[in-house]
Amino acid sequence: MKTKDSAQYFDGRMLEMAQAIQSNDMARLRQLAMGQNLNQPGRQGMTLLWFAIQPDSLNFEAVKTLVSLGVDPAVPPIGDIGSPLDYAFLNRKKPDDATGLKLLQAMLDGGMSPNKRNRHGTTLLQLACGPRSGSLALVQVLLQRGADINASDSIGRTALHQAITADHTDIALYLVQHGAKVDSYTVNGATIGWSVKLTLDRMQPGPVRTQFEQLRDLIVSKGVKWPPEPRK
Repeated sequence: MKTKDSAQYFDGRMLEMAQAIQSNDMARLRQLAMGQNLNQPGRQGMTLLWFAIQPDSLNFEAVKTLVSLGVDPAVPPIGDIGSPLDYAFLNRKKPDDATGLKLLQAMLDGGMSPNKRNRHGTTLLQLACGPRSGSLALVQVLLQRGADINASDSIGRTALHQAITADHTDIALYLVQHGAKVDSYTVNGATIGWSVKLTLDRMQPGPVRTQFEQLRDLIVSKGVKWPPEPRK
């Protein structure tokens, strides 16, 4: 989606704010924002926050400013694309792409809670451990900002559960080393130990399996019975 022509999406005061984003004039943006509904989409569903994170108008300072002014990053204004918050976790075209990390930091700098949940009730820490969005760097930032390492979703899954099922052994090891509970279980009784065992049972010898064996040894050292019971 091309965003160079802000008039394509906005009129009036909203257009002036989009132009302030383009010119990186945060003082002007704050002045214009007074009394405005900043979550209101313009044409084609474009919002100011989406405008600020598009590749040809990417402005991390504007993201921070908009969130500080009350914009909700979890509001999904454009069809089924998802929210700007979802975009921050999924926007990695290659492993070393730091755009998503910088977007998350900008949102947190703007006052977004590290314990915020998306529209599905998933914690930010769980998103950072997901199969498509797993990133140790994202996990580290969220924990540094005060994310609850043991927060669970509606079925009892924690970030540690998510990291294990997504085969992110580096994240799972980091979480356990930094206080993740190893005795938690989901509403259907799936324990951390059982999740690790299921993963080991399907893995062939190799570096990833070796890391999972290290994870197994770590949770056993913290009191998990091995082999674990199938269900709690």
